[in-house]
Amino acid sequence: MTATCGPIFKLLCKNQECKWTEECQKAFEDIKEYLLEPPILSHPVERRPLIMYLTILEDSMGCVMGQQDESGRKEYAIYYLSKKYTDYETRYSLLEKTCCTLVWDARRLRQYMLTHTTYLISKMDPIKYLFENPALTRRITRWKMLLSEYGIQYRAQKAIKGSFLADHLASQPIDDDQSLQDDFSDEEIIGIGAVIVMPQGSHVPFTARPTFDFTNNMAEDYTQRLLTFFNKVEFHHIPREENQMADVLETLASMYQVKSPNEAPQITITRLDRPTHVFAAEVVTNDKPWFYDIKIFLQKQEYPPGAFSKDRRTLRRLSSNFFLTGDVLYKRNFDMVLLRCMDRYEANQLMPEIHEGSFGTHANGHAMTRKILRVGYY
Repeated sequence: MTATCGPIFKLLCKNQECKWTEECQKAFEDIKEYLLEPPILSHPVERRPLIMYLTILEDSMGCVMGQQDESGRKEYAIYYLSKKYTDYETRYSLLEKTCCTLVWDARRLRQYMLTHTTYLISKMDPIKYLFENPALTRRITRWKMLLSEYGIQYRAQKAIKGSFLADHLASQPIDDDQSLQDDFSDEEIIGIGAVIVMPQGSHVPFTARPTFDFTNNMAEDYTQRLLTFFNKVEFHHIPREENQMADVLETLASMYQVKSPNEAPQITITRLDRPTHVFAAEVVTNDKPWFYDIKIFLQKQEYPPGAFSKDRRTLRRLSSNFFLTGDVLYKRNFDMVLLRCMDRYEANQLMPEIHEGSFGTHANGHAMTRKILRVGYY
């Protein structure tokens, strides 16, 4: 609505004459008409993919998230978003604006996108740009990591359904002068973990799996109510890496499926005084190379059959460190050097040449591994 409210906003500036003009009156009438006809939104349906329409203009963007009905012929809206780019964001290229917009939208729609596959419909494919760009800058790397936890699949834009609405939102954006934040504060909670530390140093763990939807902000509101039952309470922020026990309990609670109200898992931690050895192992034969799933994901944005949401998230994070050009897959080294990935057949040919060839070093395993990396293979 920034463009629509522009004439009224000018009256709020310093050293500006307060004069109500015809443009201000027209803006007022447009705002009133918009408020009298609010958009109708619906809630998402589980196990049904979401559709995100993106429209990128020179200084603003529009987004509509929707979902198809059971017939697949009709779409209904779930959420609307619009944004006016900041000064430095307007200097991004069109592709960088699309990536920036997708991250900005994912931040606000995280509670939906974490539990659904999202079909992205826009003029450009930011997913392909992020995962296939060999030269990673700090900004692109940050965007890639933020989007790696979502199941986003690109679809070519068509002049149907929600596209025209996204275009309209982009032409009338809200004013958002704040820069993009990389954290997601109001996360949806699917597990609870807490640890009480006694003065003697002992720990009392607690876990819970809520069967209703709520977020961090809602939990903070209830915490404020509980403060009235205590004489004194002090809050200290503890980083996640220093709060590993509570983090593990929360993860455990979110993974466990509660089937009945009184069901509670019994977890026993045993102490092992000596190592355990496995004397028998079954050999699993697979003709596919070790990087097959990563290569297919970069080529077609497809997951292995039967992959769970956790496996898909892991595959997206692994794929962010690889680069595919043609039919050849490369691994990005820590210094951004591209190393060619080899299958078992190629590795069996390369290792004897490096170890026993005319220029072989006859080195041990660790030294030969470093040698293979130095010559550009992985």
